[in-house]
Amino acid sequence: MDSAILRHLIEALLERQPILGEDSTFLRRALVFGGVASIISPVHLESIFTRYGAVMATVLLRDAVRCERVGMLVFSAEIDCLYAAVMEAARPGAYRTISMVDDEILHNSAKLVKDAADQQSQRSSTAEAFRRMVPWRYLEADAQEDINLRCLLLRMGARSTATPGDLYGVARSALAASGRACAAVAYYSSRMAMVVFDESRDIERCGSRSAELVAFHLGLYDSGLFPLVADGAGGNGAVTRDLLPLFCLSPDFIGRVVLLRGPGVV
Repeated sequence: MDSAILRHLIEALLERQPILGEDSTFLRRALVFGGVASIISPVHLESIFTRYGAVMATVLLRDAVRCERVGMLVFSAEIDCLYAAVMEAARPGAYRTISMVDDEILHNSAKLVKDAADQQSQRSSTAEAFRRMVPWRYLEADAQEDINLRCLLLRMGARSTATPGDLYGVARSALAASGRACAAVAYYSSRMAMVVFDESRDIERCGSRSAELVAFHLGLYDSGLFPLVADGAGGNGAVTRDLLPLFCLSPDFIGRVVLLRGPGVV
């Protein structure tokens, strides 16, 4: 596997499970997957391998070059990883290849993990802005933990005036995104926006068309680098609050949010 893709997988793992940053040996307990089908979520992939032992973290990324997904799964124990690697093979319709991390990479694992941690640190402000755009209740309802893979995360240039409605049109026309969008959010103070789809099918192909966004003063982040999982920290307040992205709770939004209720709901 390409070393850049491998580093990105490690970055996503550190975002998903920060404690791995303190253990440069975790790659010895990792399985790497290629050609992962778009219907396979992190939760689905992990469920295949829990029969072999406890799993610490699972992440999937888009490979824009090959228009497919790649993934990494980390076991708690090295013996479980070895057993799974021996017992499992390619699964048509799920993933095309499965392997352990090769010895050459393991030899330099400490440096690789450190470099990935440094890159993750540089993206911390982007990751935080992304988290603030997604209401906690959306994450709580995301049973497959794939909202970041169903999402197009956009960088808005200084000249961009795109509204949430515009963003969906751009995703369809410029990136050839298909399917129905369930949310579009523009976070103007951070110059970020996102369009979330009901399913992730074919979104991998959008990355190969990212150059088309220049005409709209937009850029495309790899949202796969920012796994989002409900951690139980939210949801203790009013339902109205938990339905809103965090950045909408600032005083600037007072009087600008309309709450819609169903018939007969008071």
